Amino acid sequence: MYAGKPRAFDAFTSHEDHVVELGPGTSVLAGNHFSPVQAVEVVHQRGTFWAVQYHPEYDLVDVARLGILRAPQLIAQGCFADAAAADRFLAELEALHADRARPDLRDRLAIGDELLDDARRTIEVRNWLERQVKPSARR
Repeated sequence: MYAGKPRAFDAFTSHEDHVVELGPGTSVLAGNHFSPVQAVEVVHQRGTFWAVQYHPEYDLVDVARLGILRAPQLIAQGCFADAAAADRFLAELEALHADRARPDLRDRLAIGDELLDDARRTIEVRNWLERQVKPSARR
C-alpha cells in the first residue's frame, strides 16, 4: 500500500473511534500518537484487503469544512483556544488551498508538499487501484 510513500508521513485525520482489537490475519501498517491503528492489511482466504482510518482523499477545503462542523469539539479537545482561533486557522487552510505556493501559510500551518500535492497525498489510493482492484478485475 505504501510503495512510493515515505516511511513517516503526514495525513489528514478526522475520527473519534479507534480500533481496539485486531481480527485474525490483520497487520497494522500505520499508526500515530492519536491512534495506534491508522491503517491495516487484512489477509482472509484468497484476498488481501487494505483499510485506512485517516483520509488521503481529503484536501485542505475538505479539512476546513469538516473543521467548521467540528469546531466546538476541537475547541473542547484543546486543538483551538476559542472559536476565533478555529475560524482563523480554518480560513487559512482555505486560503492555502486557493494558493498552494504561499510560503507564509505553508510555514505557519506546517503543511508541506506531502499534503498539498494531490499525487503524493493519495499514493495509497493509487496503489490500491493498481495492486488490488485492477488485478481482481482481470480474473
